Amino acid sequence: KAVGAALASAAIAKFFTDATNAAKDFNQSISNLSAITGAVGDDLKFLRTAALEFGETTTLSASEAAGALKLVASAKPDLLANAQALKEVAAQAVLLAEASGGTLALEDAAKAVGKSLNQFGAEASEAARFVNVLAAGSKFGSSEVLATSEALKEAGVSASGAKISFEETNSAIQVLAKSGVEGSQAGTALRNIFLKLETDTNQNLRPSLVGLSKALENVNALNETGAQKVKRFGLENINAAQFLLKNISALDETTSKLTGTNTAIEQSTTNVNNLAGDLKSLGSAYEALAISVGSLADDEMRRLTQ
Repeated sequence: KAVGAALASAAIAKFFTDATNAAKDFNQSISNLSAITGAVGDDLKFLRTAALEFGETTTLSASEAAGALKLVASAKPDLLANAQALKEVAAQAVLLAEASGGTLALEDAAKAVGKSLNQFGAEASEAARFVNVLAAGSKFGSSEVLATSEALKEAGVSASGAKISFEETNSAIQVLAKSGVEGSQAGTALRNIFLKLETDTNQNLRPSLVGLSKALENVNALNETGAQKVKRFGLENINAAQFLLKNISALDETTSKLTGTNTAIEQSTTNVNNLAGDLKSLGSAYEALAISVGSLADDEMRRLTQ
């Protein structure tokens, strides 16, 4: 009995030590979040609750969740004016990271989501759609999320200006990746191709009027020589343009696969449906409990420390 009591006392002491440390670390992460976002008062309370919620319901710890909120705010600063929207986009960034099975860091997921929304001028409400498209592209295509994000950084604004959808832009990136053209190189080539088509005097070649796929079909219908195509697209873009022109059916097929998909949700569910996922969730839930207990004593500990 004495041994049992001693072990119980040790366990209780360890928990309260863990609780104090967890609360200290979490409150530090919330202070960092406030410093970066400028959130105070009710907005900061909302984000604090959101971080705790993520800690209880995902594989992230609450402190990591606070970091996710900070990363998303840095990637998409306009969300600073709307705590609810910031939470929504951060939740989708977490989903994308979990969908990758650990191959995509949370920081990279946050940047991919935030910057993609920026490139296409999309609202926070579109975050779920964008995340599922990014995950589906990685699943069905040849470009991983990180490389796709690099391509979108270069091509996104031009695509949006030419009214090319996020799905079709991602499809074009995946098609080019099959030829070995990836990342910023693919994005630069697509940006130039989109701009040249959209500014052509022949309106049948403008994606904003006929769609990207039809615009490419109409280029093929011109039966131009190689030299004429080089003049149209530029020597630095001709290889990428030629590959797209020869793979319009693949572009359409991939676009179909990326439209209306729930790939990120499905992959995330599968990736955490195992013992490793259970242990991470348990650890996050334990930390959330420890923070709740430790926070009760936080004010008194600060007063005594000061």
